[in-house]
Amino acid sequence: MNRNQMQVFCFEDAAVRTIERNGEPWFVGKDVAEILGYAAPRNAIRDFCKGGIKSMLPTGGGLQEMTIIPERDLYRLIMRSKLPAAERFEEWVVAEVLPAIRKTGFYNIMRRDPEWQGTRHGGKFCHRLFTDVIREFVEYARKQDSRHADQYFVNYTRMIYRELGIAPPAASNGVTRDFLDVLELSIVSSAEMVCVGIIKGGIAAGKHYRQIFQDTKVAICDYARKINPARQLADNAQLSMRREVAL
Repeated sequence: MNRNQMQVFCFEDAAVRTIERNGEPWFVGKDVAEILGYAAPRNAIRDFCKGGIKSMLPTGGGLQEMTIIPERDLYRLIMRSKLPAAERFEEWVVAEVLPAIRKTGFYNIMRRDPEWQGTRHGGKFCHRLFTDVIREFVEYARKQDSRHADQYFVNYTRMIYRELGIAPPAASNGVTRDFLDVLELSIVSSAEMVCVGIIKGGIAAGKHYRQIFQDTKVAICDYARKINPARQLADNAQLSMRREVAL
């Protein structure tokens, strides 16, 4: 991202503008505060953000002065938001936006063909449902005295991409879907729906949270074998080798 070059990305149809400053992404505070449900964005930025500065940014009406905030202030606004979507917004920023910015220098919203756009749009619905169910699972795990329940947001995402053999997570937090092709988008969404069914069924049956996670992993492995014959052959070969060793 070139200095003062604005990049715009979307969270559930809401735009967030960002620029590069001293090698780091800065966000338009008003955009972030509005997404997080603050009734008075200017007051929220004034009260909660410690590093915000004024900057002249391009708009449809020419240059306008806006307050931009660094990444640390983005988290301050998230932590103080009472909006249920705040946690989902944080997960999306951490898992998709920031790794992409640090890897490529900008958040690359690929302008693809209509098929890709339609698949991506449908995938967002699946991902929202998946995220809501994972949040339900985290609360379920907490009630069973899980000390690291919050990690399941990342654990489930990593497990899906790893088992499907799709692009290893960027940095350590996730993968940006805007770099996936149509087929990859489709199978990731399908895998998330597999997780949704297993998790909801496990919770309804009163299973232990660890068993639910294990059941989900097995189901995703089975799904990966169905869509990837080469993996099925490799798994069969490994099983045969183990049997030979056992003999």
